[in-house]
Amino acid sequence: MKKMVDPGFLYILSALLLILTIGLIYFFKGDVLQPGILMSMTMLLSSILAALNIDRWQLQFSMSSTIVLFMAILSFACGNLAACKIAFYRQPISPILTVKYYKANKLIFFSFLIMSILAMFSFREIYHLSVLLGNTDGIFNIIKTVRPAIEAEQVMLSRWMNYRQYISLAIASVYIYAFLSNLIFFKWSNINLILLVPVLAYIPFMIFTTGRMAMMSFVIFVVVIGNFLYLKKNQFKLEAGIKSIIILGILGIMAIAFFLIMGYLSGKVASSTRTPFIILSHYLGLSVPAFDVIYHQIPVENSLIGSNLLVSVYRNLNFLGFNLPEVEIFLPFVNFEGIDTNVYTAEWRYIKAFGIIGMLGVMWLLGVFYSYYYNYLKYNNSIKITSLIIYATISYPLFLSSIDERFFLDLFGATIIYIGVCLWIAKKIILDKY
Repeated sequence: MKKMVDPGFLYILSALLLILTIGLIYFFKGDVLQPGILMSMTMLLSSILAALNIDRWQLQFSMSSTIVLFMAILSFACGNLAACKIAFYRQPISPILTVKYYKANKLIFFSFLIMSILAMFSFREIYHLSVLLGNTDGIFNIIKTVRPAIEAEQVMLSRWMNYRQYISLAIASVYIYAFLSNLIFFKWSNINLILLVPVLAYIPFMIFTTGRMAMMSFVIFVVVIGNFLYLKKNQFKLEAGIKSIIILGILGIMAIAFFLIMGYLSGKVASSTRTPFIILSHYLGLSVPAFDVIYHQIPVENSLIGSNLLVSVYRNLNFLGFNLPEVEIFLPFVNFEGIDTNVYTAEWRYIKAFGIIGMLGVMWLLGVFYSYYYNYLKYNNSIKITSLIIYATISYPLFLSSIDERFFLDLFGATIIYIGVCLWIAKKIILDKY
């Protein structure tokens, strides 16, 4: 018989985060895209889902974890506020001077052709890999065969697989921007739908990654671009901010549906004992009480600083000839009375690498970085297209920090350079001719 688990401190954490979120929304006059608001909102959602499922998981949550996690989000928010007060104090929001209309042209179908060819090469590679791993059920069992081997770090997708995805991501991102810009700034025309043709060609690449990170980061990209353009058009007025919050909620529901569909394709199917709510709670909420469990364990130390955080740095140093041990991006799975996970929030990786004080410092610096970048785009009297697209591309760690760390894992290495170059080239070729 299961014992009852008191979720009291999770409710306290949720209440503190709710107060912080409302306070930030009031301070920023409904600008829901402010990094501090996004960071607080996502941890709030995770803490609520954790509280609703804490008895099912049989996991405790302590006062010390409440304090640490709230201080982490507060530190990030303080970085956000500091950057705004210092760099953008009383700076007016100027109206946009010029906006281009992007017409459909033959380049769209040429882009679609390129992406289709790249998708065929990627499909061939991942299919052959699944066969080598024992797949005998054809194309519908590719992901179910390859994903467990990748998670166990038995195999890795080739760098060419990644390069093809970067190119396709850049093309799809530029066309998403063009579509949303036309949709928000100009009168609707059905011909605009043609701009989404290359975006459809990017869907296979999200599947070929075998996980859901590519899907989630792209959906977040669309949400950020769309909301930013809408707010920019309306000069970030309070009424527009309130509407953008509603839009964000609707898009969030659609993203959850897409998340479940992608899970089905990778073999993570809903059942009577694994309902969509339980699946979402597992992915969005379990990391919070899991943080409490691992926070109170004696950590296994090694001589490497940030070995589970600065993965790209270590791999790049090894590539340059340094003889360093191999580091792993995946944390070990831990079983908590039948529930397993290997994600413990972004804050846990920072604590493991730098301690609590170091974690608070990292959160403050990230708050400053994201705030300065975002508000530079906000207060500029023109739309800096390349800068905006890159910002939207790197904004997904804000939405996913309550689950796991993504800034240092994904963006603190050569990957972001490759993606940035591809985005710049795609924007030059596709948009600059208008």
